[in-house]
Amino acid sequence: MEKLINKGQKYCYTSLLYTNEEKIGYIGSDGILEEQEYIFMIKEEENQFHIHWAAETKKDFFYGLEKSLKLIEKNNTNEKRIYIEFIPKEFIKDLEKLGFKINSHFCDFWLEDIKRIKVHRPLFGDIRLMKEEEYREVAAVTRSCKGLSRGFNGEKDIFAKEWIQNENSSIVVAESDNKIVGVCFMNVYGFEGDKGPVAWVREVAVHPNYQGKGIGYSLIYYGLNWGKERGAIRSFLAVDSINYNAIKLYEKIGYKKEDGSEEISMVKE
Repeated sequence: MEKLINKGQKYCYTSLLYTNEEKIGYIGSDGILEEQEYIFMIKEEENQFHIHWAAETKKDFFYGLEKSLKLIEKNNTNEKRIYIEFIPKEFIKDLEKLGFKINSHFCDFWLEDIKRIKVHRPLFGDIRLMKEEEYREVAAVTRSCKGLSRGFNGEKDIFAKEWIQNENSSIVVAESDNKIVGVCFMNVYGFEGDKGPVAWVREVAVHPNYQGKGIGYSLIYYGLNWGKERGAIRSFLAVDSINYNAIKLYEKIGYKKEDGSEEISMVKE
């Protein structure tokens, strides 16, 4: 399947640029539709059918999608939703006619020089790195924020557990009342890049009962300091275009939106 993914990465329109066989998981031949003009791979997950795709033209995309939807319809006995990502803006209206709706619309934000940002002492008291055995509590905090951002459902326990297995990843936590109430998933990547390593703020979540106390602000600053210690020069994050409170926070720290860099996902319930 890796050869198919590599092939799809060269198409004009594709969702396969930033993935690989390991990330997608096994898909049997009955879940793959391949023609010269398009590739569609249908992965049945716990709560949804996830469509990975590539197409040369908009027409090819919708032709392949039509065949994919018919295939899913035959197997969708539990009425799972259909999820598709990396949608070009010009495809949205036609997908809405097919019953899809926007699940998330992420925009990229960059902090170009971490060294210029003074990492102050956290505004909120107890900020530290997560201990390995705390992964369940960390994941629970993310799930407490389900629905607070469009399309966000929180993370499974295993995701938090595996995140810190990477030596360049960490999870920053905020603790109050002897429990974890806020989390920030961090990663440093791009060590060989021309512009230097990047501190990626993958996700920030604060339990609803503890929001408005400066916890998110403190988590990010701690995370940036952690990234600086590992050589990060810049920082990157992505945020939904209508998550106005989060955008306000990121801009306050110094992040700026990168024009033309967007990621749109859509679902059909």
